[in-house]
Amino acid sequence: MALRFVEEHLEVSEDDRHDWLLLVPNGHYYKRFVSDLAGYDPKEYDGSEETVIRAVMIWLLSRQGTLRQKREINPSAVFELLNEFKGAKQKLYDQWREEIPWSLLLDSAMDTAEKINPAVRKLRPMP
Repeated sequence: MALRFVEEHLEVSEDDRHDWLLLVPNGHYYKRFVSDLAGYDPKEYDGSEETVIRAVMIWLLSRQGTLRQKREINPSAVFELLNEFKGAKQKLYDQWREEIPWSLLLDSAMDTAEKINPAVRKLRPMP
């Protein structure tokens, strides 16, 4: 309620607004308080990766500026790629034991992300 009041009555520009998602465990008591105080409804999840992925994707795809062609990406595809990334990470762990170099872990994540969106390649740090 307070955040909404500030945004509505103090003429906060679109650039200055915060856009966020709050995830709370199913049935947690503070969901009611956050909703009452800020006028936002937190999304619940059951602790599984699937429910987190679904909640975050629903939220991301509801944001202004989400490209239409990205809307064909679905939670099942992301979950499948997450499992693929976990396998690649395990392989790196087996090779390196204990600590995986960050650059190799990032490369593995980028390889996986490129399967959903080849444009991710542009985000790779220069060697």
